[in-house]
Amino acid sequence: MQLRKMCESDHRRVIALLAVSCFSQLVHSAIICPPIVCAQSATQVQAGADALGGVWESEWGPLTFYAVPQRDHVEVTGYWLQQGNKGIITRGRFDPLTRLLTFTYYQHWNNVTGAAALTVSRDFQTLTGNWDQSNGNKGKWQLRRQGATAESSASTNSNTNSAAPPAAAPSTAVPAEPASLSGREAIIADFKATIDKLKEGPEDDLNHLNQAMIYLALGDSSSASKEAAQVLQMLPSISNPEDEHTQQIAVVILWLAYEKSGDKTAQSALLKQAETKCNQKVWPYTVLKYLAGSATESQVVAITGSIPQQAEGAFLVGMKYMCGSNFTQASKFFEKVISFAPNVNSQTNYYQELARRMLAILHG
Repeated sequence: MQLRKMCESDHRRVIALLAVSCFSQLVHSAIICPPIVCAQSATQVQAGADALGGVWESEWGPLTFYAVPQRDHVEVTGYWLQQGNKGIITRGRFDPLTRLLTFTYYQHWNNVTGAAALTVSRDFQTLTGNWDQSNGNKGKWQLRRQGATAESSASTNSNTNSAAPPAAAPSTAVPAEPASLSGREAIIADFKATIDKLKEGPEDDLNHLNQAMIYLALGDSSSASKEAAQVLQMLPSISNPEDEHTQQIAVVILWLAYEKSGDKTAQSALLKQAETKCNQKVWPYTVLKYLAGSATESQVVAITGSIPQQAEGAFLVGMKYMCGSNFTQASKFFEKVISFAPNVNSQTNYYQELARRMLAILHG
C-alpha cells in the first residue's frame, strides 16, 4: 500500500463519502453521490410531522412546534413562553427514522442563542435530550406532550435564563408510530441494503470508500479495512485535490478499523508510514496526529474558522471512541457534530446526518 504526498482538498470527495442519505440527493461539482441511508416514504414523514407538531410542556413553559413535512424529513420551527418572554425556535429538523429532533433557538431577553438535540419516545409522548447555549449554560431537557400522563419533565439546570423553548397552540392527535420507524434496527437494515447497492455500482475509489465507512458504522472492522485498503490501492498517483483528501480519509478509516479489531501493531505501522508519506500541513492530517497521540481532541475539533472541518473532526473523534467501545464519549462527540447550527455547507449537513444515525444505533 502506498501513501502519497497530499495537498489541500476542497472536500468534494469527502462530501461524497458522507452522503449519508437520500435526505437531499447531493450534487456537488457534477458528482451525484450515492446515499448511505435510503429515503423514507412520504407516509413516514407525514406521520412524523403530525406526531411532533403542537404543544409540549416543560419546566421552562409551554412549547409549540410547527412541523412541516418535506420530501425526506420534517422542518421544525416554533416558540415557547418563559416567564412572560417569548423564545423563538429559529430552525429545526426532525428525522422520523431515528426520532431525533435538533433545533437552534434565540432568547431576545438576554441575547442568547442555543441548540438542542432531543429524541422522541416511540409513542411520541416525551422528548428527552440536551441543550447548549452561547452563554455557556447547558443541561438535560425533557418535554412531554400536552395532556400526556407522563411525569412532568424537568431540566437539570436551575438557571431561568438558560432554557428550552415552547408555547401555546392546538395540540395534534398523536398517531401510532409506524412499524417501519424502528430506530436502530431500521438504520442497520438500511446500511446493509445500501452496501448491496454499492456493490452493484462502479468499481472506483469513491464506491469503496463509501462501503468502508458503512462497514465501520456497522462494526465490521474486517470488511471496513479491506475496503479502505482497496481505496489506497486504486490511487497509484494523485492528480487532483479530491483524490488527495480521499486517500487521507481512507487512512483514518483503516486506522479506525484496526482500533475496532484491536490490532495495535498494524495501527502503529500505518501511522509511521503516513508520517513519512503524507503532507503534514493539510487537513485532515491533524486527525492522524491525534490518533498517534501527538494532537489533542480540542486541536482536532476546534479548527479555526472552519465549521465543516470542526464537524468532520468531531465525527472522526466520535468514531474513534465508537470503535474503542467507549460509547459515552462517542455519543458526546456525535452530539457535538449535530450541535453546529445548520448551514449551507453540504459537508457539515451530511456529517450531521451520519452522526444522528450513529446516535440512534447507540441508543436505539
